[in-house]
Amino acid sequence: MKGHKWGDEALLLIAKELTKVGKEHIVARMSEDSFVLVFYQFEHLDEIKTLADVSINKVKNLMSKQSEAYFYSASAGVALYPDHGLVYGDILRHANLALSAAKKNGKDQVVFYNTFMHQSKEREYEITNAIKPSLQNDEFYVVYQPILDFKSGEIRKLEALLRWNHSSMGYIPPNDFIYLSEISGSILELTHLLYDKVFGQIKTWNQMGKYFTVDINISPKVLMHPTFIEDIERYIEKHEIDNKQIIIEITESMALENIDQTIIVLKQLKDKGFLVALDDFGSGYSSLTYFKHLPVDIIKMDKDFIAKIDKSPSERHFLKFVLDLSHAMSKKTVLEGVETIEQVEILKLHDVDYVQGFYYHKPLEVSQLNKTIQSK
Repeated sequence: MKGHKWGDEALLLIAKELTKVGKEHIVARMSEDSFVLVFYQFEHLDEIKTLADVSINKVKNLMSKQSEAYFYSASAGVALYPDHGLVYGDILRHANLALSAAKKNGKDQVVFYNTFMHQSKEREYEITNAIKPSLQNDEFYVVYQPILDFKSGEIRKLEALLRWNHSSMGYIPPNDFIYLSEISGSILELTHLLYDKVFGQIKTWNQMGKYFTVDINISPKVLMHPTFIEDIERYIEKHEIDNKQIIIEITESMALENIDQTIIVLKQLKDKGFLVALDDFGSGYSSLTYFKHLPVDIIKMDKDFIAKIDKSPSERHFLKFVLDLSHAMSKKTVLEGVETIEQVEILKLHDVDYVQGFYYHKPLEVSQLNKTIQSK
C-alpha cells in the first residue's frame, strides 16, 4: 500500500488533470475515489462519449506515471439533461447507476444510463437481501467441474463452484450474486459454507478411495481477511483432510490489484502445504514481470487462449510461448474452456498438463460426478 498521504496527493493530481478536459465544465470530488464532471453546451452524443473516454484515459495515464508497480482502472457513468432527468439530483443518481453498471461489466469503460438500470438495481437489492436467509435455509449448493490430466484422460482435479437455487426466485447465476455478496459483506459467510461443504465432500471421497485435489475460488476480500488462513485450517481440521488436497484459486486481476500483500498471503499458504492457482491468466493485465514473482503452482489459462487456435497460427504460437514459459518456471498449466474436438487435436501438439471445459464435462452435482467417477 502506498499510504494515505500518497493517496491524497494522487487525488489532487487527478482533480487538476480533469479540469483540463473540455473548455466549459465543472469538476467536483464526489466521494473517496469518485469525481463528478458536468459538461455544458455539447451538440452530439459522440462528443460526450469522447470527453468521457478522454477523462478516464487521463486518470489512468496519470496514475501509471506515478507508480509503475500498480495497475489502475477508471470507469465512467453518464446521464444527460433533459433525457435522463430535469434536476441535478436525478441526473446524478442516474449517472451513478450507469457507473455501477460500468464497474460490474469489467471496469475501464464508459456506460450511458438507460431505464433498464432501475430494474437491474431493484433486482440487485432483492438478491442482496435474500442471501442471508438463503444461507440459513441451506439453498446454496456446490457443483464440481472435472479437470483432466490431458495425457491420460483421468480426472485428477475438480473445481468447486457455488450455486444458488432460491425458493421463489429460482436459479440465480453466480455472476448475479457473488459480487453482491462482496459488496454486502456476505462473501465471508458464503466462503465458510463452501469450505464446509467441499471439505466434507473431499472426506467422503477419501473414504471411497477417490483422492482428488479441489480448486476453491477465493474473493479478494476473503484472501485479505485477517483470519483467512486460520479459518480455512479450522475447516480442514474439522473434516480431517490434507492441506495438499486444496488448491486456493485467485484471479490474475485480483493478484495484481494488491500485489505486495497478495504475495505475502500466498507464501503463507504454500508454507502450510496448500497449492495455489492463478486463474484467468491472460484475461486482463498479463505481466511477465509479476508472473515470475507470484508464488503459484498452477497457471489456469483463460479460454481466450484457445478460442481461436484452430483458425489462427499466431494464436497457436502464442499458446506455445506461454506453455513453455510456465513449464520453464516449474508451474503446471490448465487450459480452460476446451469446447471442440478441433481444439483438442491442436492441443495434442503442445505440452499441456490439464484441461477443463464443456467438451469433457460441464459442472456436475455430486450424484452425477460420482456416477462419472465410477464409470471410469
